[in-house]
Amino acid sequence: QAHYLERFTRSKFLKSSAILLSGSSLSQALPLLCAPLLSRIYSSEEFGAYALFISTISILTVISSGRYELALITPNNSKHVKNLTSLSLSLATLTSALTFAACLIAKDYDTPYLNGSYVYLLCPGLLVYSYTNIGIHLLNHLSGFKKMSLARVSQSAGTTSSQIVLGLTKIFNNGLVISDILGRSIAFAIISPNIISIYRSTKENTATLRETIRRYIHFPLIETPASLLNRIATQSPAIFVPLIFDLSSGGQYFLVNRIV
Repeated sequence: QAHYLERFTRSKFLKSSAILLSGSSLSQALPLLCAPLLSRIYSSEEFGAYALFISTISILTVISSGRYELALITPNNSKHVKNLTSLSLSLATLTSALTFAACLIAKDYDTPYLNGSYVYLLCPGLLVYSYTNIGIHLLNHLSGFKKMSLARVSQSAGTTSSQIVLGLTKIFNNGLVISDILGRSIAFAIISPNIISIYRSTKENTATLRETIRRYIHFPLIETPASLLNRIATQSPAIFVPLIFDLSSGGQYFLVNRIV
């Protein structure tokens, strides 16, 4: 029994799971602990707009990179890893640019929510959200579990602390959204060295890139529509509650859902 216990405690899988679990738990505990304070700093309408912003970004992230980042876990070939990373980042950049163009067109239309600067924050929010998501999957492939946990905890701490500071100082009217983008930017800054090292490890090869696209084409063609429908289903309450009622009701729903 002692022999099996020793093997169990030395298990690489167990250590990696413990690192990920501790990082995930801490990153979720920080916003939960600060929720009572944030609910007194910001109004229900601000939380409603923030919830709608997060839901919109969450849905757009599904299609932003064609789900190529999910394929990063599978390949052993370093060239495929680099190509998948390049594809994901390029598609995310293109989607963010198209989102910005759509926001410029939509600014002339009167909408019950996401008006003003919230609309223009969709583009940088989607870009940072997508980049960070791609980097997390890359770290998963590289078994960089400590850095994954560090990125998540830093994102949570950066977002929560800046939300408190911006809420108390009232420097911006949309402190919740700006803080969320800032927190994800911190996480991406931690992950970015690994992305850079992938680019430096292998040379560009057009033939290999085409092979990578063909090999993993089922991710954008099959995985993306399925994931999009699932994401819309999970995020639809945060979108339709403000539409049917008002932003204040949407904010109250967001706070209750976060705590539960």
